[in-house]
Amino acid sequence: MNKFIQLVFGILLLILLFNFVNFPEFQEEFKNFSWFRFTFFLIFSIPLILVSAYKWKIILKSAGHQSSLKDLFLYYWFSYSINMLLPLGIFGADVARVELSKKLGGYKVSIFSVIQDRYTGFLVMFFISTILSFLSSRIPVVVSTVSALLFSLGVVFPFVAANFYFLNKYKDLILIFLNFSKSTLKVLTLSALFYLLTILNVILGAWVLDLRIMHILDLAALLPLVLLVSSLPISPQGLGIQEGFYVFLFQFVGLTYEQALLLALNLRFKLIIVSILGGIVYFIFRSTKGADS
Repeated sequence: MNKFIQLVFGILLLILLFNFVNFPEFQEEFKNFSWFRFTFFLIFSIPLILVSAYKWKIILKSAGHQSSLKDLFLYYWFSYSINMLLPLGIFGADVARVELSKKLGGYKVSIFSVIQDRYTGFLVMFFISTILSFLSSRIPVVVSTVSALLFSLGVVFPFVAANFYFLNKYKDLILIFLNFSKSTLKVLTLSALFYLLTILNVILGAWVLDLRIMHILDLAALLPLVLLVSSLPISPQGLGIQEGFYVFLFQFVGLTYEQALLLALNLRFKLIIVSILGGIVYFIFRSTKGADS
């Protein structure tokens, strides 16, 4: 499926979502949008990216490679821009980070660091999701079951992966992770911090629209499924897919269909702005660095 077909597919999904909208109610809710609040919402992306970059730095350090937090921050932010162009879902950003960081320790370390970053993020998210989903009476049983299954698979995966023939060249790095050193604990802790910030990011997105999420713990339980599905290379940056899952799941946290769709579109709008700014900032710093040298 090429980029154009994926884009068309994502747009068609959005059109389908709008087909069920009560437009008078949608327009009424949209009137609550605040550019002033959106500015704070946009700035909140900085700590999100900073935590991700610092976590990446620790992973690289555990593999024996020192790296600049500023460079990793710029690489991470710029990868958002690349992700808009590569038809690989969220993994387009991962491909970009591998290419950008390969000079830090070669392809082997670069690829493993990005995989470990992504893996630990999802592992912690589904650990939290599994616990919270079973504690809530509002979460569908199928969601709780899927979260528990994905977490279980995540726990088993590195032990199995260490014995895969095609992963032999990464075995030493996998064993470093499985030894559960201090760096591994830091990585898992930062993954949890990032997830808490991700939840807060959605709450701030609702604040921009003057919406109130009634069940925050339910939101924390449901969010990993949205992030996982939207990461699949089906449409650019999960266009349409992410909004559809947000609309379905946000109704469990006290939002109407129209409110849920509006919040999903607000999160999409922010992602586009952050991606564009990431490209601009990266090239400004790269140009400045080139001029200094």
